[in-house]
Amino acid sequence: MSYRESPRFIAAGIVATSTMTLFSHLASRAARDNFNEPLLLDHLLRGTLLPRKSGIARPAGWATHYAIGCALAAVFYHSWKYMRAKPTLSHALLYGWCGGLTAVMWWHTAFRLHPAPPRNGRTAFYLHLLAAHLVFSISVARVCSAPMPLFTKHKSL
Repeated sequence: MSYRESPRFIAAGIVATSTMTLFSHLASRAARDNFNEPLLLDHLLRGTLLPRKSGIARPAGWATHYAIGCALAAVFYHSWKYMRAKPTLSHALLYGWCGGLTAVMWWHTAFRLHPAPPRNGRTAFYLHLLAAHLVFSISVARVCSAPMPLFTKHKSL
């Protein structure tokens, strides 16, 4: 991996995580439930890794959410590169489905292990996670396939 590739998958991770988070916020409002991953992470961090009244739980939830998004974007980017495949819609949907299933398993485990898990409709949340990861993976594919002139080498005059 070249350090010159990092801006592409970091940008993809930030854009895709932001898009997914907006999708989750809108889904939460429509369902009148809490599907906001950063806020759920905030809740899970309190009383486990951080004190219940921690002032850093909310920023830590957001930072964790974006760090996972950038890491997942890096995995997608490098797997496309390794396979010499283009980030097409069909690849994005496959990766999104796999990412969504992985997320459902992770969240289910986290909720079961937490001493006081957040309240939300679990089935609706898990279905939402599948859709949200499709949104995420399509966003990653779009950013990874777009030209990025800011990160190209310019010849000096």
